[in-house]
Amino acid sequence: MGGKAGDKQCAEALGGDLPNWLAHYGFMVCIVDLKAEKGTDVIDEAIFGFIEKDVVAGSFEVIWCSTPAKAPDKEAKVLTDRTHDVLAAAWDQHRTWGLENPAADGDNPSLWEAPLIRRLAQLDRVVTVNFDRCRLGHATRGPTQLLVADHVNFLDLHGLTCNHSVNAHKEKASPTKQRGEYTPHLSQVVANALYQGYRLQSFEKEDL
Repeated sequence: MGGKAGDKQCAEALGGDLPNWLAHYGFMVCIVDLKAEKGTDVIDEAIFGFIEKDVVAGSFEVIWCSTPAKAPDKEAKVLTDRTHDVLAAAWDQHRTWGLENPAADGDNPSLWEAPLIRRLAQLDRVVTVNFDRCRLGHATRGPTQLLVADHVNFLDLHGLTCNHSVNAHKEKASPTKQRGEYTPHLSQVVANALYQGYRLQSFEKEDL
């Protein structure tokens, strides 16, 4: 999730090669995820308090969030509130940040319908990006939405929709390509956008 001020960076990732690509771009990666080798449970108030303190203090330069698409109702609300709190702090500090989640489909509860996330989306310096994951190698169509700082450039990704045959995604995705996992291509795109956004912000701060 983000990175310490100076030469240390970190990011939150949900599967796939995103941590490796971030390391490739020179980031020191810190994964805040139960599925990580050393799992971190942000539902735990004490653990989250430690993370939030660093974020609010401006210790992280880059933050990337991807909350579970299907979490128990109580946990989902806590995760949503804490995602908002972290990203609102990043927004206030003009950091490089982003939030990724499945696009709303009208049938299931969606992170994007949560009042706090909708409020975050309405702030200035915030951009919404929509695309289908299958265009980046995912086994299913995977409609996805991003909410990012406006200096993080995902223009090549926005509006990228499925162009496969009608039956292309009827087969169930393999265990290694579940809906929330990042394919190598998507991981590279996200890491590059965050890196370029971070560099842009660094140059602008130097000019102040």
